[in-house]
Amino acid sequence: MSGNLSSAHTIATIPNFFRQEFMVKDAAWRDSSLSDALPIDAGYFVLPDRPGLGFDLDEAVLSKHPGLRSVPSDRTFYV
Repeated sequence: MSGNLSSAHTIATIPNFFRQEFMVKDAAWRDSSLSDALPIDAGYFVLPDRPGLGFDLDEAVLSKHPGLRSVPSDRTFYV
């Protein structure tokens, strides 16, 4: 998520930038890991005017979802 947020801030400085793709249907808990909801208006990400990336991460939510520590041998993709 923070990668999408930092990318959005970076590409906002590029005058001829066209489109950034990201997963809308990501993990169900994704939005609860941010201090504020993603500001999307008519399909456009609206950059927040708060300091930094405009969001704080909720460490308690993130700690409940640590991700994979090792990848099972039958997985051929990143999770």
